[in-house]
Amino acid sequence: MIDTIIIREEGVYMVKVTEENEEVVVKGIIINHHFRTLRDFLENYSMTHNRIILNLKDLELIDDNGAKELMALAGNLIKKGKHFAITKMSDKVMSKFYQLGAKVWLSKNLLSKVG
Repeated sequence: MIDTIIIREEGVYMVKVTEENEEVVVKGIIINHHFRTLRDFLENYSMTHNRIILNLKDLELIDDNGAKELMALAGNLIKKGKHFAITKMSDKVMSKFYQLGAKVWLSKNLLSKVG
């Protein structure tokens, strides 16, 4: 089992990452400089686990950079042969991933063909 990792700013936790019932549970907010906490936890976790189940139900906010970095990390873990899945996600966080996917699709399919 990996220890809980918590980043605190002004006495309030910003991001809390724990292992609960064979899931990696993320709570709080992830903005660019907080992502390192999640990345370090997942990299250490992946050394001893082939299945990485991420629960983002209690994640209140993730910014564009955090979402991009999370997807890049997921891709790297999958390339290493790890099973990576997200089981739960709040609507607010899910909408961030939809927005990110739409931006990527638009840049590949429309914006690159203009001009």
